[in-house]
Amino acid sequence: MRRVLMVAVVLAAILAQPAGAWIPIGQTADTGGVLLYDPGDGLTASLYDDTTGTSPSFSWYYPSQVDAELGGSYPLLLSIDANPPSWSGGWALSYDSNGLGTLLQGTVTSVTYQEVSPGVVNFAANLFSVGPLHMPDGTQKQLSDYGMTNAFRLTGTLTYNPGVDGGWPDNGQFYQGPMVLSVQPIPEPVFFQMGALMGLSGLGLLRLRRKA
Repeated sequence: MRRVLMVAVVLAAILAQPAGAWIPIGQTADTGGVLLYDPGDGLTASLYDDTTGTSPSFSWYYPSQVDAELGGSYPLLLSIDANPPSWSGGWALSYDSNGLGTLLQGTVTSVTYQEVSPGVVNFAANLFSVGPLHMPDGTQKQLSDYGMTNAFRLTGTLTYNPGVDGGWPDNGQFYQGPMVLSVQPIPEPVFFQMGALMGLSGLGLLRLRRKA
């Protein structure tokens, strides 16, 4: 029984590792936000920019290698369309408003939208990327090349803006404010090493207890 317990302690410690923390990779423009509207077949949540009438621009700042390879010549736009009750949908980072290309795209897996005070909401969407990064020069890069997993999260505290007029936003409510896009990084090897050391320490303590 003690041997079984010892083996279990070692394996549990070796396999245990902390989940990767969310690391911000960029954010949308202050003039952007989330628009809730009804296109005729049910409520939809979309990203919208008050000044351009398109999806909000996105500034990528981590990892810097991606921004360097984009060369600053391709403004990014972040788009999301999600529908309740499951809030499923799609998302994409595109090169520009003319649809020149898509850097990254995927699915929306969940959305939370909670009012924290009159006219102020906390928005959060869990995203999953599908496929590699499609660079402007035609090459494809894996997210793992930059230490990233396929799990993304978009968050922001937004303020109701009733001043949006003209075009399709008329039938919806617009909440404005910058939103941060984060990614879960690939766990560092050091976590596995720490787990192994913890397991060996536990094994040593059990042996000492047995001798005592």
